[in-house]
Amino acid sequence: MMRSCILWASLLLYCGCSYKEYAPSKGKIITIKTDTLRFNDLGYVRPGEHGVEVALFSAGQVVETFTIEENICIRKGCLSTEAFYATYLHVNYPKETLKHVFRGEPIFNKRNLEQDSGGFKQYIQTAEYNIVYKVENGTIYFKDSKHNVFIKIREIE
Repeated sequence: MMRSCILWASLLLYCGCSYKEYAPSKGKIITIKTDTLRFNDLGYVRPGEHGVEVALFSAGQVVETFTIEENICIRKGCLSTEAFYATYLHVNYPKETLKHVFRGEPIFNKRNLEQDSGGFKQYIQTAEYNIVYKVENGTIYFKDSKHNVFIKIREIE
């Protein structure tokens, strides 16, 4: 009796923590260019309730996966958002920036948000950043020219 209770409790704990539900996604062409990361090929972006899952393919094979939630997990393991940004993007981006970019949501608390019929644009120019961010007609475009960060995600038609 005790063994079966422990078994069921372990199973519930394991399944409850391991399964995350993400929405289905269409294929996208994903371009990521930073000083330490370069990718331009097919990928999938699956938004979930608390995060985003990104799968990057090259020649039909998965080359990298990102799970962006509280931490950012890649094939090598999980990193805090701050550690991931310091390694791959820029250390001073707000914590939710990458998640919002992959979801196509406004960044930096909607700073300088300009909405139009096809989406929105944000131009964030400070001593720290020179960001152009656009979400229009199925395309997400993020460029920070001060830190050599470029992300473009477009729907495959």
